[in-house]
Amino acid sequence: MYKWIIFDVDGTLIETSFSNMIGLKITMKKKYNKEYSEDELRKYMGIPGDDALRNLGVKEDEITSAWNFWEDNVRKNAHKNYIFKGVKEMLEELKNKYSLAIVTSKTHKQLKDDFIDKGLSEYFKLWICKEDTTCHKPNPEPLLKALEKSNAKVEEAIYIGDASVDYKAATAINMSFAQFRFMDKYEEIDCPLIFKNSKDVLTYFNISK
Repeated sequence: MYKWIIFDVDGTLIETSFSNMIGLKITMKKKYNKEYSEDELRKYMGIPGDDALRNLGVKEDEITSAWNFWEDNVRKNAHKNYIFKGVKEMLEELKNKYSLAIVTSKTHKQLKDDFIDKGLSEYFKLWICKEDTTCHKPNPEPLLKALEKSNAKVEEAIYIGDASVDYKAATAINMSFAQFRFMDKYEEIDCPLIFKNSKDVLTYFNISK
């Protein structure tokens, strides 16, 4: 019996990947004259921004300036971000029966800009962000931190995300996992539990509308 439902943020509850990919695409072009398609950059959306830049070959002493430039361009495209259909209503129902948490690779500031300011924080009892752990997804440390803070056993929690890094983090500690496929484009993850819309979630958790 689950007591805690832990959510990823990007691609799970809200769509911010487009503004993030556009921002990263502009950053790599203007600062490093490197061209990438959005599909090529999609795989970097589930990890911390500094790690994404390292994986793209940005030198360590340039990470901070590149990340700031990237975030500036994300903010310019933030009007394209949105909450997935039915998510607020889904969270409203779930919080009456379960404790809800967030585990994300976003910084606290990014979470505030993209998530809390949209009025979603009231549904959650705790959130783990980039600064809260040394290692990040696909390492399970953020999920372990959430379990520690919630005083929950691994079998009492399920992690819901959209990316392979989410899946790998959960399965590394034998935590149940479900993939959200709310977007037209998604990673093909070989997991048994898939949610295509918010109604699927409520049905699975025995909540009828």
